[in-house]
Amino acid sequence: TPFRLVGAIFTGTTLDPNFWTASTGTGGSATVGGAQIILTTGTTANNSVTLQSVKNARYTGGSANRFRTILRLPDTGTANNTRRWGAFNTTDGAFFELSGTTFKIVTRKASSDIPVSNGSFNGKLGATITLDTNVKTYEIYWNNSKVYFIYNGEILHTVSANTVTWTSDLALPIRAENTNSGGSTTDVGLNIRVMTIAR
Repeated sequence: TPFRLVGAIFTGTTLDPNFWTASTGTGGSATVGGAQIILTTGTTANNSVTLQSVKNARYTGGSANRFRTILRLPDTGTANNTRRWGAFNTTDGAFFELSGTTFKIVTRKASSDIPVSNGSFNGKLGATITLDTNVKTYEIYWNNSKVYFIYNGEILHTVSANTVTWTSDLALPIRAENTNSGGSTTDVGLNIRVMTIAR
C-alpha cells in the first residue's frame, strides 16, 4: 500500500503553503483552479515558473519511492521552452523533460544531467513514443540501484546504476519547471492535476 510522503492535490483557488512553494518570475503564473494548477510562463522574454514541494520525500532502505503526477501538456513542444516534472532539485534527482519538441527522461547527479531522448528508450513501449495533448500519468520509481520511468502505466525506460550511484541524494522533493529561453515571449503552459511522492 503506498504511503504518501509529500505532495497533494490542488483544491480551491489558493496554493497551499503547507505543501508547495512557487516562483513565477516576471509575468508568469501558478494558478490554482478547477482541481489543478497551471504553470504559465507569460509573455515576458525568458521567464520561468517553478513549483516545488515544501518538504523532501525521505528515502529509507528496502523500499522504493514513487513520484506520480497526472498532467496535461497543452502542446507537444514549443521552441525555446523547457518543461520538467519529477522528483528533483537543482543538483540531484530524476525527471521527465520536454525541451522544444524533444521528450526525454533525465537523471541528475551533482548538477550534471544524463538525458535519454525519445527514440532511445528501453522499456515495454519501444524506443519511441508519440506525445499528445491529452492528460497522462507519469511515474518515477527509484531506489539505490535503479530508476524506473513509467508512462501511462507502462515502463518507458529503466536506468541501472551498476557501478556508480545515479544521484547524490535519494531524499528528493517534487518539482515542476516551465522555462522560456532564447528571448522567447511565447506563453507556454503546464497543467498539473496532482503530484505526490509515496513510499
